[in-house]
Amino acid sequence: MKKKIFYCLTFLIVCAFSCKKGENDPFISLRTRKARLSGEWHLASGNLTLSYKKEGKNDYSENYNFMENYFTGVNSATGEKWEGHFKFQISFTKDGDFSFLQLIGSSNLSGNGTWDFLKGVGDYKNKERLSFKSAAIGGGSFWIDTFNKSENYFIYNITELKNKKLVLETKEELMKVSNADSVCYYVTSKYTFVQ
Repeated sequence: MKKKIFYCLTFLIVCAFSCKKGENDPFISLRTRKARLSGEWHLASGNLTLSYKKEGKNDYSENYNFMENYFTGVNSATGEKWEGHFKFQISFTKDGDFSFLQLIGSSNLSGNGTWDFLKGVGDYKNKERLSFKSAAIGGGSFWIDTFNKSENYFIYNITELKNKKLVLETKEELMKVSNADSVCYYVTSKYTFVQ
């Protein structure tokens, strides 16, 4: 009987440490990371900063805040403000497919593609980052569309993945370099999704 208890406790401890990838993940979960990610998600809140830098110095930034059905934005240099209707939904399947719908004001963007967990590299743990490869995208286009990435392939850090909560982040990632005026575009964002 003591051996059974010992093996059960050992199994639970191994599972706890192998399932917990993000620092805010549950200590123990009986569902795999893939099972927790699979399903329909909608954005509950988020923020996004687009920084424009010339010769390594901040030129200006655009700061956006997202609520479940609304967004606001402001240009740090001009003070220009934006606001309007906002909605974002994404669906993940266990087979590695995703689809999304994003509404910003009167524009919409939708698409689909494949997703995958990335292996641990450097400071990153295994399955701590999520890659997206879009197969088809249609509709309006803004820098803040498609998780504010300008390419069809992009990566997000998973900082929290619980049964009904997903938090994705990126920190000062280079999006684009404009050859015309040598301006570099960077993005920092954090999105909280719920089921």
